[in-house]
Amino acid sequence: MSTYAWVDLLSVLFPLLFSFSPRLRFHHQWRATAVGILAMMAFFIPWDILFAAEGVWCFSVEHTWSARLFGLPLEEWGFFICIPYACLFTYHCVSIQLKSDPLAKHARWISISVVVTLLTIALSDLHLKYTATTFLLCAILVLFVDLILRPVWLGRFYFTFLVLLIPFLIVNGVLTGTGIEGEVVWYNDAENLGIRLFTIPIEDIFYGLLMQLMAVMFYEQVRSRWPGKASTK
Repeated sequence: MSTYAWVDLLSVLFPLLFSFSPRLRFHHQWRATAVGILAMMAFFIPWDILFAAEGVWCFSVEHTWSARLFGLPLEEWGFFICIPYACLFTYHCVSIQLKSDPLAKHARWISISVVVTLLTIALSDLHLKYTATTFLLCAILVLFVDLILRPVWLGRFYFTFLVLLIPFLIVNGVLTGTGIEGEVVWYNDAENLGIRLFTIPIEDIFYGLLMQLMAVMFYEQVRSRWPGKASTK
């Protein structure tokens, strides 16, 4: 298997196996999970195809299979299934395990801080495609979720995102060259701030925040209508 395929497989293996745990019963949330992932993919895949075509990022032939679908490696399509699935599984586990939401009272201030920071940087660097697009879209979604939807789960989402930063550093680190020869995904630094967290462009953190928040938003919207057998509050 390719390096990228191993990353996809190892990212989703544990969540998939434990989805059928009698305590977690995440498999009962299949409808919400599917909608969350597919809705997110409908937004992210065209963006990915466009930026790959424009050279904002590209994929190594050494670390991916040769097959391409709309210019993207098959593993990249798998990434947008495996990683959101693992994130939603983690969010589900946090929802079950937390007796109280430690960030519930701080969610609004977290949102304000994120929005102000991202908008300030994006509007100052509109010439950087990856930076401006990611930061603007992330700020808009955070504003929409916080001010329009006003969900009770936002603090829980932020807590889960903090938990996921550790596997994020591992997965994105490998994809950007940590521990391997070369890179799985190459980024054009002329289209980003050029700031790296180890080998990871800083924009990737907020790209991940945007992707996870979008998946959770649709996931929770479906759960509010069809809670499933493992409903959590």
